[in-house]
Amino acid sequence: TIGAEDEPWFPGDEEVERRYRRWIRWNAAVQVQRAQREGIGVGGHISTYASAATLYEVGLNHFFRGKDHPGGGDHIFYQGHASPGMYARAFLEGRLNAEQMDGFRQQSSH
Repeated sequence: TIGAEDEPWFPGDEEVERRYRRWIRWNAAVQVQRAQREGIGVGGHISTYASAATLYEVGLNHFFRGKDHPGGGDHIFYQGHASPGMYARAFLEGRLNAEQMDGFRQQSSH
C-alpha cells in the first residue's frame, strides 16, 4: 500500500477525467436500457463496466499504448460484459455515432 504522502503526481486532470467517466457510465447505462425497449429486448450488463470504469479509464488514458507507439501497441482483452463502457467511450471520442450506439447488441451495430 502506498501512503497518500508517497503517491506520485497524477499525470492528468483528475476532475476532467472524473467528469468523462461519469459521461461514459451514463452513456453505457442508457445504451443498455435502450437495448431493453419493446421489439428489441436484448439487454446487456452495466455493472461490470460501472464497477471498473476508473481502472479502464486510467489504463486507457495513461498506460495502454496504441499501435503507433515506438515500442509497439498493447493488446487489451476486455470482458464482454464491459462492452457497454467501451462503446460509450468510442461514442464520446466520435468513433461511433448515435445510430451505431442505438444498435448495441443487434445486427445493426456491425
